Amino acid sequence: MAKIKDIRISTLALPLRETFRTALGERQMTRNVGVVVDAGDVKGYGGASIAPRTVSTEATPAAMMNVMGQSSRYLIGAKLEDWKGLSAEIAKRHPGQPTAVSALECALLDAFCRSKKRSIAKFFGGKKKSVETYYTVAALEPASAARTARRLYGLGFRKFKVKVTGQDLEADLKRIQSVFKSGRNVSLIVDANQGLDRRSALRLTDSLQAGRVRVDLIEQPLPKDDLEGLKFFKDRSPYPVCADESVRSYSDAEKIRDAGAADAFNLKLAKTGLLEALRIAALARSAGILLMIGCMMESAAGLSASVQWALGSGLFEFHDLDSFLLLSGSPENTGFANRGPILRLKPKILGSGVRGL
Repeated sequence: MAKIKDIRISTLALPLRETFRTALGERQMTRNVGVVVDAGDVKGYGGASIAPRTVSTEATPAAMMNVMGQSSRYLIGAKLEDWKGLSAEIAKRHPGQPTAVSALECALLDAFCRSKKRSIAKFFGGKKKSVETYYTVAALEPASAARTARRLYGLGFRKFKVKVTGQDLEADLKRIQSVFKSGRNVSLIVDANQGLDRRSALRLTDSLQAGRVRVDLIEQPLPKDDLEGLKFFKDRSPYPVCADESVRSYSDAEKIRDAGAADAFNLKLAKTGLLEALRIAALARSAGILLMIGCMMESAAGLSASVQWALGSGLFEFHDLDSFLLLSGSPENTGFANRGPILRLKPKILGSGVRGL
């Protein structure tokens, strides 16, 4: 039975194709932390994006490296068969570090699946052969947003997530409209990253409805802790409302379910950790809450577990798995491939299919 022999950690700076601007700030590059679980004959790979302080105060390089370093002390010598128990122990010891925890969990699962000669997608059920991702358009000037959307439309994209800030509602509305008009059969997720209040959120959705803009979801319009406001808006919104920053734990998901404050949850492995995300997904399904799978700024290698969970489980109505498309370079070192917005598993891969970090 395979045992863990070593844990290796690395960091990588990755430039973005263009400035990424949201209600929480802007950035031109992202840093990722990678972890390798070495079990001798098999290796497992995990990765996570280091978030700016405007997005997260815990996913700093020092904090994440500290979690991984501490965890390696009790992971080395453990059996891969106990990947789930090991993952639960990591989460228990580091409850405030879900991003680092998720990278370790994914690396453990990857190594385990490779030892069993199967892909992560197969481990989760092998339900789908492909998924279609949204492409995120940052809070750019409307003309820039339109150029980006038209370029992506030419590559086959029909689903876009448009960022709004709430700082200039007219500019937000023009940006959304410019993306919507980039071609036929376009649909949108409008993501405010907590940047709106009740009044501005309703003004925005009333304008979008009047303009007959096809909106699949309004994502996190209000501050994350304002569940009363989220419920108020949800009951009046012409579009389904998705909670993102409001759902960072199973406990958060229970509170939103009990309050009836959202129609959908955006699950991100880096936001909650893998095991916690699985629990939240089960709760959502039992409560009739829709599911979106999202990402942070992971590389293609770091995103691979999320793509394979989506493909394998078939749980998600909405797929926002575009982080690798926002980075410079091409996603060669992973177990999935894309043709425009369509993500597919590469043939005959084991685990995540990642070949190195």
